[in-house]
Amino acid sequence: MGKRTAESQSKHDYMITSLVRYLVEQGYSDIKCSHLGHFDDPDEMIGRNGNKYVSDVIAWKEGKQYVFEVETNETIDLPYTKEQFEAFYDFAQGHQAEFSILVPKKCESAAKHVLDDLNMPEVKVWTI
Repeated sequence: MGKRTAESQSKHDYMITSLVRYLVEQGYSDIKCSHLGHFDDPDEMIGRNGNKYVSDVIAWKEGKQYVFEVETNETIDLPYTKEQFEAFYDFAQGHQAEFSILVPKKCESAAKHVLDDLNMPEVKVWTI
């Protein structure tokens, strides 16, 4: 797993909180979040390597499931991040769900490059 600095971890947590707040405001339901104590944790997803991964946020809207992963500048290009993306992408493909990532605006290009390298054109990149 990638290590974040204290500042980066604070940014990561802020981004998750902002994402969850936005999802609630937009009418998403059954939200699960691995970093906010008053939500249940998302279920584990199995990666191509057999390891288990937990996404940052899962939510439902209008009968469709949405999987979100939040990354920072320090973690976007790590092998562990790519393994997570594969697990969440495969889950989404197998469950007619949508997988999206949320990154800082200045990290958008790097995120798109990682997704291109992983051949994941359907994955949406959200920025904050």
